[in-house]
Amino acid sequence: MEIKQYQNELSTKLRNGANFILSGAVIWPVVALIWAFVDIDIRTKSGITWSVGTCVIPLAFLVGHLLKIPKTVKDNPLLSILPILIASQLPLFPFLVYLLVNSSGLFIVLLPTVSAAHFFTYGWVYNLKLFYDFSFLMSMVMTILAFLLPTHLWWCLPLVMGAIMGIFGILLLKEDHIKISKVNQ
Repeated sequence: MEIKQYQNELSTKLRNGANFILSGAVIWPVVALIWAFVDIDIRTKSGITWSVGTCVIPLAFLVGHLLKIPKTVKDNPLLSILPILIASQLPLFPFLVYLLVNSSGLFIVLLPTVSAAHFFTYGWVYNLKLFYDFSFLMSMVMTILAFLLPTHLWWCLPLVMGAIMGIFGILLLKEDHIKISKVNQ
C-alpha cells in the first residue's frame, strides 16, 4: 500500500478525526464561560482552563463512540506518527506554563492560537486540505481578535474558537461522507 492509501484509510475509518474537533467545539465555550463569568484571578482562570482542556480527549472518545469512530486502525503504519505529531506541540508548553504561572492574560490568547496551529500537521495525516485551511484560519482569527478586542473582552476568543471548531468538525464529517461516497462508486 502507498502512503496516500494509508492516509485515505485513516481519513475514512477515523472520519478525519472529527470527534476530536467536535469535542473541542464543546470545550472552548466552557472556557469562554469561565473567563467571562467566574470572578477569580487570572492565574486561577488559566489553571482551570488548562484543566478543562484536558477533558478534550475523553470527550473525543465519547463523541467517537457515539459516531461509531474506532479508536485505531489495524495495521496502518501512519498511526505510529500520530504520537509524534501530538508531542510536536510539547515544546510550546513551557511558554504556556510561563504565562499561566505569571498570571498573564495572554494565556487565553495563546492557548487557542497554539491549539489551532497544531492541527496543521493533520492535513498530511488525513490527506485533507481542510486541516491546513482551518489551522491557518483559526490561528489568524485568534491573533486578529486579540489585537482588535479590548482585554476585558478576550473571553470572546475561546467562544469564537468553539464556533469555528464546530463548523470545522461538521465540514470534516461532510468531507468524510464525500470520500466514502467516492470509494463506494
